[in-house]
Amino acid sequence: MYFLDNEGNAEYWKKQKDGKADIFRCYVKFDARNDLLDLTDLNVEKRLDQFIRLASKEPKLQYLKKASIGDKIDFFCEKCNVKLVKFFGKYPKTPQTELLDSENRVQKLTNQVKVIYCVKEGNGGIFTGNIEKS
Repeated sequence: MYFLDNEGNAEYWKKQKDGKADIFRCYVKFDARNDLLDLTDLNVEKRLDQFIRLASKEPKLQYLKKASIGDKIDFFCEKCNVKLVKFFGKYPKTPQTELLDSENRVQKLTNQVKVIYCVKEGNGGIFTGNIEKS
């Protein structure tokens, strides 16, 4: 299950799925140091890469060398009890207003990168309060 950090991004995602998705509002509580794999942090990404490289030296785990990024993340999360993964998704087809899409200057601001969270299976205990359909 994937989570976005604002309703606009959730609505955009729902449109991408031709309306075959639902939007729910929920709250999560977690320990950022122990429960979260924050792949928006370059240092965390480097440590994950190093972990996978070392693990893949084991004969039984050599498949990790050619595994998809999702499988590598799943492996790490299982071994390290990670409950939540945070990452950026790039959506270059996201429309922009003239405010952010000016041809007259170099822009570093964009709405085409989305913060996405993935709660790993079996970790529903991090949800707090009621889950409400939007």
